[in-house]
Amino acid sequence: GLSERDLLRAMIAKTTLPRVHAMKIAGEWPEWPPNFKSIITKSLHAENAYIRRAAAEALGVRTNLNTVGPLLERLALVPAEDTHTRHAVRVAIRNQLQSGGAASLSPKTNWLPARLLDLAEIALAVKTPAAASFLLRTDPTTMRTPELQKSAWEHVARHAPAAEVIRLADLVRTKRSDDMDFQLNLFEVIQDGFARRGESLNDPLKAWGAGLAGKLLAAESVARAVWGNLPPKATRY
Repeated sequence: GLSERDLLRAMIAKTTLPRVHAMKIAGEWPEWPPNFKSIITKSLHAENAYIRRAAAEALGVRTNLNTVGPLLERLALVPAEDTHTRHAVRVAIRNQLQSGGAASLSPKTNWLPARLLDLAEIALAVKTPAAASFLLRTDPTTMRTPELQKSAWEHVARHAPAAEVIRLADLVRTKRSDDMDFQLNLFEVIQDGFARRGESLNDPLKAWGAGLAGKLLAAESVARAVWGNLPPKATRY
């Protein structure tokens, strides 16, 4: 059968095909010796796109949070038109987060803010409490577009642990205090998330919901009063 030495030799071959196949095999290799990871990580920056993709795929099937940084660096360098490599790298990062790596992530790293935002966007595809906690710590308001911000808020609302959903509610009241529609929508998402987990809303969230309902009723009462006091239009003859 194929030995570790044979596989290592193929991963550093001068031609493309052996390297690609070797890294695909390495992804399924039972135990990686230290030089496997270093060679495959370096291959993320190979000139050949097929080798880069194979390297990303191999790293994506091995649970090792230390590979997230190199993968983010590779993602930042991938040309926009190379959609296949971008997809392969993003999937590899997602797999690392999906396997539990998100629980160890913290925005307080030496990564550039742009890399943290790349990571946060990928974390949106990981429907776990750990990913939701990471998004909350990153702050949904920092996401690049209003659509991504909305997705981040809703991800945290639906998947974060109950204690962190309370922090989310506080953050929303501070940063979106004038947007009642947004708050009501997010509260509904929170209710849905708790219901899916078979949990009841805790007291702070119930209080927030009651406050929103009170403001909504007050706004409707004002609207009815205004419309009720408008004089009827004069009849023309």
